[in-house]
Amino acid sequence: MLMLVCAWFAGLLFGGVLVAEDDVVWPFRIMYWTLPMKWCLRSVMYLELSDSTFKGAELDVSSARGFTCGAGDELQCYGVTGTQVLDSIGRNYPSVSGTNTVAMDCGIMLAIGCFFMMCYVVLLQIRTTSAKAIKLPAQ
Repeated sequence: MLMLVCAWFAGLLFGGVLVAEDDVVWPFRIMYWTLPMKWCLRSVMYLELSDSTFKGAELDVSSARGFTCGAGDELQCYGVTGTQVLDSIGRNYPSVSGTNTVAMDCGIMLAIGCFFMMCYVVLLQIRTTSAKAIKLPAQ
């Protein structure tokens, strides 16, 4: 149970929301790529927010961001459409983006799952075939 809690903590820590990929030192950067939390969070946030609309901002095509905020609400305004909100959040959290990467993320998660399943099958084969047969005692 402790290993499961550690795996979940490592997944959240190296999922791209708490610690950016560039700030992770090399041996731990492997966990950043191999744990599925990063890929799952990015896809779930895109699927949840991409088609939504939000209040508090107004569309403005002349603005560089595509929207403008009311006076004094610059820090509380992220956009009107879901992709604008995701891109605004992505300035602070690089793993969040308004780009649709759901198919790639699902493929990567499927590949991670297949890799760990193959590791399990290989270890199962090694463990079950390396046992010595029980012999009858000598008489």
